[in-house]
Amino acid sequence: VVYAAGYYSENAFGPKHTDLKALDPDTGVALWSLTVGDATARSPVLGVDGRVHLPVDTGHQFVTCALVTANPNGELLWSYELAEPCGGDAVVDADGVVFAAGAEGLVVAISPDGLPLWSHTLSGAGPRTLALGAQGQLYAMSGAASGTLVAFSLGGGP
Repeated sequence: VVYAAGYYSENAFGPKHTDLKALDPDTGVALWSLTVGDATARSPVLGVDGRVHLPVDTGHQFVTCALVTANPNGELLWSYELAEPCGGDAVVDADGVVFAAGAEGLVVAISPDGLPLWSHTLSGAGPRTLALGAQGQLYAMSGAASGTLVAFSLGGGP
């Protein structure tokens, strides 16, 4: 299955919305589609349990990031809102914990049930890239021109 998200309109003058879709890789036929509203989507991330996580910028002028999570059948499980725009794509660890970054420096860990586990705000420009390390670390690359790399334990804290 291929997962994709896009900003669509039924016609050139109609309202726009973002859909998260599961597509058959052989035919391109949509297996399911979940409309997540007037939002700008990042890349969908597949969890080990088949859940699909999608960071989207929502709100007036897309200034709030929400992490939308769907089950393997395309049903909305939960949505978690950050208090700032999205800073990049999310990552998911082997336990189903989702890590997301805001554009203003916020890094959050969200449980598989959609509850916050921890958050930390980095100084300076917000993280743009998150990555999981083999030894149980979360790495956040700052969006600053100098590119500061911060390592977190998965339990939180740099």
